[in-house]
Amino acid sequence: MAAEVDPQNVTYPFAGLDEWELAKWLSTTGLPNTQIDAFLKLSWVKSSPLSFKTSADLVNRIESLPSVPVWTGKWITLPEAPLDPQLLLYQNPVECLEWLEANPDFSGDKDYVPYEEYLNKDHTDRCYSEMASGEFWNDTQAKFPEDITINL
Repeated sequence: MAAEVDPQNVTYPFAGLDEWELAKWLSTTGLPNTQIDAFLKLSWVKSSPLSFKTSADLVNRIESLPSVPVWTGKWITLPEAPLDPQLLLYQNPVECLEWLEANPDFSGDKDYVPYEEYLNKDHTDRCYSEMASGEFWNDTQAKFPEDITINL
């Protein structure tokens, strides 16, 4: 039974959390592929509905997972500390946003427009729960025409 692409399946390309945990364990134990294949051929394992049957299939699934954006390092010298260089670590923000968009863990949990939340019907008790519910995004959005939405 192969795992199907499903935006609700946060463990894709594995069929579920149990299979993901087994795949993680198999891929991090240091077992050679021949031992993983021998394990996958055990009758008990064959009777389980794993979506991968060989170590090669397991490796292919792991390699198909989206990679996280790489960190880049750059030595900088601050005017306040010219004799104390600092290592600045950063990631490409566009790659980070692309990764977040492609990651099913965050599916349906992203805000694209600001909003205001209130704890009562009178709209006198405001609730600040996320960046999008804060005053900064709302105040900044108010400076733009209604047909333009800024995404912070």
